[in-house]
Amino acid sequence: MLGISLKYFESIKSHLLDKGLSTRVHGNTGKIPIRKTKMVIDENIKEEIKEFILNYAKTHGLPNPGRSKRTDNITIFLPTEMSYKSVHKDFLNSLEANSNLRQLNYRPFIKIWKQLTPQIGFMSPRSDLCDTCHRFRGEIHACKDEREKTTQKKNLTDT
Repeated sequence: MLGISLKYFESIKSHLLDKGLSTRVHGNTGKIPIRKTKMVIDENIKEEIKEFILNYAKTHGLPNPGRSKRTDNITIFLPTEMSYKSVHKDFLNSLEANSNLRQLNYRPFIKIWKQLTPQIGFMSPRSDLCDTCHRFRGEIHACKDEREKTTQKKNLTDT
């Protein structure tokens, strides 16, 4: 009649008789998993992953081929030959041998990526970004690097 099994009904009934009208709490609440493959992801780990993704996008990213009227929403596309799996693999390869982050599985990596850097994605294979745009993108990166170097040199000489 209620759409529940007899065992579930008896469990609710015994809880009501023993503890009155209180919330039922699962027995595993607040316990740490026993498996060693699980890792706790704190804010430091999230920041490290975010920094990696931003640097990766800065190195390999391409401009948005479409024109956007919103200047605050800049989308960066990674090339089509890359995938979330390949970026995760590069992330693991970039870590030191004794790093705790080597345990980080694919799914949590992607979840953190989509939470913290949703503006970074992958270009679709049918993108209309031409070779000229690719060349311009490389020149922009080169100019930025030169400007940063001269700014750093200028700051060092000023101090």
